[in-house]
Amino acid sequence: MPTEEFERILQSGDERRKRFLFEKISLNSSNYLSDLQLLDRHQLYTMLTEMKVPAFNRDYVLRRKNIAEAFFFDLPLHIKELQWNP
Repeated sequence: MPTEEFERILQSGDERRKRFLFEKISLNSSNYLSDLQLLDRHQLYTMLTEMKVPAFNRDYVLRRKNIAEAFFFDLPLHIKELQWNP
């Protein structure tokens, strides 16, 4: 998606398009956390908690969702190989 379109969606009041953008980032972005940082923090939290994980690529999407929750909101990281073990 072109950067201009990305910014236009973020600045608009269209929640449906913002949610569509969030889902595209969640499933496809190679700069996942950087792209999510552009979203409003409150909206990001709402979208993460309300996110419907598809049956296709379920594990992949759940991992990405959990990484975002841990990174942005200090929620527990459930991915064993990424956990810090002293």
